[in-house]
Amino acid sequence: MRADIRLRFRGLLIALPLLLLCSCAVIDPMPPEVSLQNLQLGNLSISHATMMATMQIYNPNEVPVTVEEMRYSFSLNNVQVADSRIFRPIRLEAGGTTEGEVRLSTSYLRLLQLMASMREGTELNYRLDGATKVGGWKVIDRTFPFKEEGVIPLEYLKGK
Repeated sequence: MRADIRLRFRGLLIALPLLLLCSCAVIDPMPPEVSLQNLQLGNLSISHATMMATMQIYNPNEVPVTVEEMRYSFSLNNVQVADSRIFRPIRLEAGGTTEGEVRLSTSYLRLLQLMASMREGTELNYRLDGATKVGGWKVIDRTFPFKEEGVIPLEYLKGK
């Protein structure tokens, strides 16, 4: 009987550390997907122009993650109109999506460059690129680059 108890105790001593290791497993996350959903022209003045961009972030992971920081650059017709960072944490549920608006502001000089590039065109080429820093409980902190390119018809910006 004592041998049986010792054997069970020994088995428990072996199983307990394995159980603890498995419960503390960390996940190497997949990169979140960032995309531009909407762009609206805001204020237009002689010194600067502002736009509101709606960005969507999708979490392809099977666990929740937190976007701890996002750095982005936004260009229209190869003219960089915004370059900024978001430091507010964004929690994304597993397989979840969130949208957020960011204010894009550009200088008068960049506005003139953009207007010159639009003279003969009927559409704007855009590029959104940057990086997201992802972390969370049981998630390895990683920084992932992202890049999206596309075309926006000028009629869309005018509200037609």
